Amino acid sequence: MTRTEIENEVEKQKRVRRVMYIAETILVSGLLFWFVSALTSGA
Repeated sequence: MTRTEIENEVEKQKRVRRVMYIAETILVSGLLFWFVSALTSGA
């Protein structure tokens, strides 16, 4: 593997990790929003 290939792999890993982080954040905030609205409408 050349240096460029290794750098490209590292960049790809960073991008995947960022996408996963964003997806998790959206999922968690969506669940929180649903939970809060369920509580307020149920109360």
